[in-house]
Amino acid sequence: MVLSPAQSSGLALDFHIHTKHSGDSEADPEEMIQAAEDLGLFGLCVTEHASFEASAWVEALRDETPVKLFRGVEVYTVWSHIQLFGVDKDFWKDWKPAAEKNGRPYYDARRICRETVQRGGVVVVPHPYMTGYTYLMGDRAEELDGVAAVETRSGNPRIRPEDNLRADRLADRLGVGHTGGSDAHCPKDVGKWVTHLPRPVRDEEDLVRLLQQGGYRAGRLKTCGEG
Repeated sequence: MVLSPAQSSGLALDFHIHTKHSGDSEADPEEMIQAAEDLGLFGLCVTEHASFEASAWVEALRDETPVKLFRGVEVYTVWSHIQLFGVDKDFWKDWKPAAEKNGRPYYDARRICRETVQRGGVVVVPHPYMTGYTYLMGDRAEELDGVAAVETRSGNPRIRPEDNLRADRLADRLGVGHTGGSDAHCPKDVGKWVTHLPRPVRDEEDLVRLLQQGGYRAGRLKTCGEG
């Protein structure tokens, strides 16, 4: 289920943003945070590409903004991208990659998910049906351990409405939550899609609990029209 603007709450969390620390964005973290504050967002999930440690900048800014900041990571796998929450290091970098293309290592998706669970973390599957990447996730998400949610509303410009609808059905088949995220790489895209929370979240540990418990929904901000 996706909330309409009239149903949305004031606890809107953009579950998927990147900054210049992801390597494919020029956005300063402060710019992304200011954009979120201007929109009245409760918080941002910072999921820099390929490295949890790349979001270390969050620690210096947590207490400088009313926008709550949460750290995750979006890793490259041979089954496309996977978001991890509740990890504290780039543990997969100790492994031999499953493949290398264009100078980038791609890791075994199932192994990363199993290890994430063992470390007390959870998995969110972002934009599972987006085409045009080196690898496609698709229905293979059903074979992954530790999936707590599927990103069923993605602001990535490659995503078509039908891709989001297929993600809805995937989440429902798995019996997991639906998240919304902008996949923003610049300030103007922050908040394009968000996740409406049933309660405030204190820290990453609390975020993992909420992802496991459910009760959140993907949707638009009140100030945005549906689309």
